[in-house]
Amino acid sequence: MGKSNNEWFDELYLENASKLIGFATHKLNDSEIAKELVHEAFVILLAKIDKMRSHSNPAGWLFLTLKNLILNEMRMVRRKREVPLNEAVVSTKDDAFPDTLSNTMPSNLSEEEKSLLIWFYEDGLSHKEMADRLGISEGACRTRLFRARDKYRKHVEKS
Repeated sequence: MGKSNNEWFDELYLENASKLIGFATHKLNDSEIAKELVHEAFVILLAKIDKMRSHSNPAGWLFLTLKNLILNEMRMVRRKREVPLNEAVVSTKDDAFPDTLSNTMPSNLSEEEKSLLIWFYEDGLSHKEMADRLGISEGACRTRLFRARDKYRKHVEKS
């Protein structure tokens, strides 16, 4: 009788996780994000476990999936550098209001987007802390924060 899905997954994880984390850390120069992306690659594999059990090279598939996640992360970081939100906030300050981000929020942002921006820039919460508050993964939190920043930036550029 063959291994259960859990046994197969655990074995694959133990054999490959540290190598994948090392590769991602080297590419990103950030061990925390590297660990998150490796975790995300394994979550993707887990969602397809029945199909992946018959794959000829699941470790290679994980490596390729991680490589794509790293490229996406690097693209997202590059876009973030284009117009830093802090500069956008400085250029929209109104002397009649205290210097808080919450006073510069455009109405086209959802409550969640406003909260993410305030939590990150005013409260200094980490992606993990924000993700825990929202009950989502850190990767999803980073994506939502990026989109909120982008929406905010576009609003400021129109003003």
